[in-house]
Amino acid sequence: VANSVVPERKLSTPLHESTHYLFHQSPMYKIFKHEADRVMEGKKPLYPGIHRVISTMKDYFEQNPEAKRYGNVNDNLSGAILSGFDEALAASASALQDEKKCRITDPNYNVLQDKNREWYHGFEGANKLAPAVFPLFKSYLAEGKPIDNSFFMKLADNMQEFQKTRNNSRNNSAGNLSQTAIIANKQNRQPR
Repeated sequence: VANSVVPERKLSTPLHESTHYLFHQSPMYKIFKHEADRVMEGKKPLYPGIHRVISTMKDYFEQNPEAKRYGNVNDNLSGAILSGFDEALAASASALQDEKKCRITDPNYNVLQDKNREWYHGFEGANKLAPAVFPLFKSYLAEGKPIDNSFFMKLADNMQEFQKTRNNSRNNSAGNLSQTAIIANKQNRQPR
């Protein structure tokens, strides 16, 4: 990949690509895609956790249009959201393998504390989402749990980078007290 610090040949690549395949074959892919359409149409959620994640990503991409640019998927907001989650999920699978590999030489290595880590090159939305997805992905995998609406509820609570950027761009002139109230309000609101 041009301009990427990610090595060209690495063991985690097949795991990354297999995660794409598994996600696309799962019922969750269709549910996520359907819920994305509901968010775009302003409809009430069928799956509140998924709806919250998609709504947060939608708001973020609307405030940061360059963040949704990836390959030829430039202008389709719903497609950028779906691709962003898909790539963040696959990047989490790669990170899990990378973390295990690095722990051979450094038992205390934590992929989330690696400041040099590029989660996904060239797609800011996926790159920002992956660190929020990773701990949930890792714990669900270890426990043998399927990705469900509860996963997305927890993910929505972990998306501070998206929420911080969204709230800062909307309220850059607000004082600290009102900024805190807005953030708390956004986290507790029920999606439309």
